[in-house]
Amino acid sequence: MLESYAGEPHDGVYALQRYSRRVAVQADPARFATTACLDDLARPVVLPRPTGPLLGKEDVQEPGRQLARADAELYFRSGGSTGAPALSVFSYDDYDTQMHAAARGLLAAGYDPVGDRTANLFYCGGMYGSFISFFSVLERLGGVQLPLSAGPDHRATAQAVIDLGADTLFGMPSYLWQLLHAEADALRAYGGLRKVFYGGEHFTEDQQRTLRDDFGIEVVRSITYGSTDLGPLGYQCTESSGGVHHLHADLHTMEILDPAEDRPVAPGETGRLVFTTHARRGQQLGRYVIGDLGREIPGRCPCGRHAPRFELRGRTGDVMRVATYFLNHRRFLELAGERGGHRGELQVRLDGTDARERLTAYGWSGPRRRIRSGWGGVPRPAIRSCARR
Repeated sequence: MLESYAGEPHDGVYALQRYSRRVAVQADPARFATTACLDDLARPVVLPRPTGPLLGKEDVQEPGRQLARADAELYFRSGGSTGAPALSVFSYDDYDTQMHAAARGLLAAGYDPVGDRTANLFYCGGMYGSFISFFSVLERLGGVQLPLSAGPDHRATAQAVIDLGADTLFGMPSYLWQLLHAEADALRAYGGLRKVFYGGEHFTEDQQRTLRDDFGIEVVRSITYGSTDLGPLGYQCTESSGGVHHLHADLHTMEILDPAEDRPVAPGETGRLVFTTHARRGQQLGRYVIGDLGREIPGRCPCGRHAPRFELRGRTGDVMRVATYFLNHRRFLELAGERGGHRGELQVRLDGTDARERLTAYGWSGPRRRIRSGWGGVPRPAIRSCARR
């Protein structure tokens, strides 16, 4: 055995190839076009049950600064949507694992790396991670990419999209909305846009309907659900819509806890989303309270995947208490769109008087138009509420 060759079995007689049989599998390209791994259809992933205390952003910032050199190779800064921007640190192995997961999720959402021509319109610079991350995702998928980023010159961006034949847009909803409407005539005349994959913000149903009706866009889906701290957390499939996502169950476990107490909510109820990541070198990011609200979607998805599903229901800061009622900013936005045809931004302001609270909704649908509606006569609550801008 000391004089054996590489691959020889320990009995010293037969090489390992004598015990193996080559098998070729030809998958149906139509049926499995959005399936990156057949394991997703075969069985659920089981990871260790999360334990330990709940963690917030401040709990991981200082340990992140103490990481060894081998575990601190790539730095990203958050956008500051939940407060002061924070640093997130990765090894290149961490990053590679997460980008492969995001690539599988994008494939599940209907991205075609063979046929789609993509304009990457995420923001770039300032250690912001979205543009770089989706550049890496497309690189791993082998997709055609125009790395334009979210530039202020809408005319130049639209012209590049038209001249280079892009049919797929990646970006944040607010920027894509501005681009499409600033260059509406040119892009409608081009008529080549077919898909939009968005992240970082919410596209309302009415906005998505506008993209389909006015610009001929056929697919509008979330590009990923994730955070700078934890990376990609969830993905949409072709059966998903709105805020419904599958969990990246091979990377994370998820809990849904009561908004006020550290206990699980009942099945189907909305609570705080808490994630534990199992694919991070040198860091223990267990039971991380990400600041989002969500609810579990029961049953297996029609797409056939076993990965758990959940629906995003807004941010924890979006919930206002008025008298004895908890009101969610996203619900106001949905009602303004469904019943009032409002497509722009919405601010909910709560003012207190001696005896009552007054809630006022301000909506901006354009630079010169403002709509306002008020709701008075609500008894003043014991806990003061805050407004969302």
